[in-house]
Amino acid sequence: MRQRLTRVLAIALVAGVTVASGAGAAWAKTEFRLSNQLPPSHHISKGLLLFAGKVKEYSKGAVEVKLFDSGQLFKDTEIVEDCKKGWSSPGSCR
Repeated sequence: MRQRLTRVLAIALVAGVTVASGAGAAWAKTEFRLSNQLPPSHHISKGLLLFAGKVKEYSKGAVEVKLFDSGQLFKDTEIVEDCKKGWSSPGSCR
């Protein structure tokens, strides 16, 4: 079930980036930062790592998802506020 969800999310992300970039134009490398509060050994973290790999694979390296496990970017209480503000800080939602 999780593998299927990961695949669907990866495909949706790549499709969204394709549409937003002009659907045939050469892509500039796009990078997304994904903050995770769990340790790298946790099964959800491992699933996110698989997700990041599939995004890179399906986009042929044009889109990269960087994972930050164990609250490296934010505490769990800070993530929502950062997204609301739309900050362009190193861990921002943009």
